[in-house]
Amino acid sequence: MHCTDLEVELNKVLALRSLNNGEFISSERRKFVVDSEYVDTRCSFQTLQEIMLTEVNRDRALGDASKCMFRMKHMRDSLSGTAAKVFQREGLMDEGDSIAISGNGWYPKDSYLGWHTNRCTPGLRVYCNWAAESGKSGLYYHYEGHDLDRRVMLDEQGWNYRVFSTSSKLPFWHAVFSHTDRVSVGFRISKEKPEDV
Repeated sequence: MHCTDLEVELNKVLALRSLNNGEFISSERRKFVVDSEYVDTRCSFQTLQEIMLTEVNRDRALGDASKCMFRMKHMRDSLSGTAAKVFQREGLMDEGDSIAISGNGWYPKDSYLGWHTNRCTPGLRVYCNWAAESGKSGLYYHYEGHDLDRRVMLDEQGWNYRVFSTSSKLPFWHAVFSHTDRVSVGFRISKEKPEDV
């Protein structure tokens, strides 16, 4: 995906990751200290299997995360508008489709977002992820009923782009891990107009 226009806007998000600038909605990380082993355990296939037995519909990973969410209201329109133009050019969305920012945040070294499906908000997802180092962060995923184990997509240094669909019919379980500095900005594309967030 050729996203130079979008990367200009995304680079403004990178500047938000200083904890002293008040740009965070919440920081689960402040509640507890995590380490590399804890991150790997929370994103393991064994943890996923345990969650699937007890939480059939884990739409979101509320309370099972150590990332910091950005306060992005002041850049939401500009970022979404630029992303919509790029995604239309790339054939990922039509002019009448809606786009909403979804799942943004900063993952300091040794942080994570636990297993979840997003099945209650179906649609196409496009995630733009920036990583300080290659091979030390990424997305674990598992298609319920189709995969025998978890799969992984590792981040390369710099901006990375991931596209996947979420559906109630084919749950796409996924978890994010980071053993390096990582920033993520997600977009949800759908045929329906988004609700005000």
